[in-house]
Amino acid sequence: MRKFKINRRKKCFDFIKYYLIFVCVTNTSNLLLQAQNKEVTPLNIGDNIPDQIWDMPINVMNNPDGKNIITLREYKGKLILLDFWGTYCSSCIGGFPHLMDIQDKNKDKIAILAVSNEGKEKLQKFFATGLGKDRKIPTTFEERTLAKYFPHRTVPHTVWILPEGKYFNPSSSREITQSNIDAILRNEKSNIIVKLDTDPKKPLLLSDNFYANSNLNLGFYSLFFNGFYPGYPTGGNFKRDETGKLYGRQYTNKKLISIIKSVGMELFKEKGETFSDRRIILKSKNPLMLDSNENFAGPLPNDQYFSYELIIPTENSGSLYSYMLSDLNKYLDVTLNLQKISTDCLILIRTSDKDKLKTKSKISENKLLEDNNRYVISNEPIGLLLNILFLKLDSKLPIIDETGYKYNVDIDLKGIDNLDHLRDALKKYDLDIIKQERKLLMYIIEDK
Repeated sequence: MRKFKINRRKKCFDFIKYYLIFVCVTNTSNLLLQAQNKEVTPLNIGDNIPDQIWDMPINVMNNPDGKNIITLREYKGKLILLDFWGTYCSSCIGGFPHLMDIQDKNKDKIAILAVSNEGKEKLQKFFATGLGKDRKIPTTFEERTLAKYFPHRTVPHTVWILPEGKYFNPSSSREITQSNIDAILRNEKSNIIVKLDTDPKKPLLLSDNFYANSNLNLGFYSLFFNGFYPGYPTGGNFKRDETGKLYGRQYTNKKLISIIKSVGMELFKEKGETFSDRRIILKSKNPLMLDSNENFAGPLPNDQYFSYELIIPTENSGSLYSYMLSDLNKYLDVTLNLQKISTDCLILIRTSDKDKLKTKSKISENKLLEDNNRYVISNEPIGLLLNILFLKLDSKLPIIDETGYKYNVDIDLKGIDNLDHLRDALKKYDLDIIKQERKLLMYIIEDK
């Protein structure tokens, strides 16, 4: 009987304990929901940060103290930098190592918090694999309220909050430098350029006064300039009318060679050709032509950023990229030209009529394994193999598919970065890669 009473008492205590935990979690969740759903008034530069922001519970991960929920009040008295970002933003991700370094050098003086509205699982996966592995910066998840207090159109977008609790200004993340931080902490004048968000749907730098006159109709419009422009993303967009017809293209804060390649890719696509770096013949000594790897690289020097836009009448939309090629040839000190010429190629061929390729799988997938040295395709077109060889094979020659194979394939290859190893691996599928000359459409870049 005594044992029975003890068990009943234990069950009662357990019930109370779990009930209190449930109530605590529920209340915390309700507070978070209330904070995110509450109507807010955006702050202006110079405003004091209100208590509702200081005390708002914020979901976080990668917190150095292991916390899952924080408030900004924990950082009051420090220079606070809210860096709005997204997993889709390559320049955001590229800037993380710099932010982590800045935080380490100013541990007791500043607090950097990356702010994301994306889901917890998505961000956990990002920080556990690939580019996110070495970029575990403290970040929010499912956080939408701060963006209402500090509205913006593009990311990265950095909000500076002074140690005394005032909204200093917004900027691009490239303004997060040690000299700017030191100047603010010493109450000296900084060189921070304020980020003024612009509408990417409108033509670059075209005055709003133009739209005030309803009698005007924009025909041809072209603009090209050098230097980083705060308020525009690193990227580009398409201009389409209400029927979906393409009449313009815009690139902002891009490397020059990236813009040139993008135009070339579209022209190749129009001609039914596959574009890659191997279809470029570079005869220019201009250093801006040498490298287009701007993704995940962090901020670039100011003179390596370019913006370009061309808008044409909709009746000429089918010739947009031809116009762009001609336009760039006017602006640049290089000549861009598409021409068919004889060139050495690597050609994928079949060595027998036996079909050792046809898929037996019902699931479609393709993946790189073992440090990007092994490639597995299941129930996918053979063209995917060429795509990965463009990226991984240690050769600068164009790769052409002359197998004529029309069905989906199963292929498992190891040694795809080395031509000799690749040829050995292809034998089990009665495939080979041979070097021969073909007349191909090439993209020629040469100095004027």
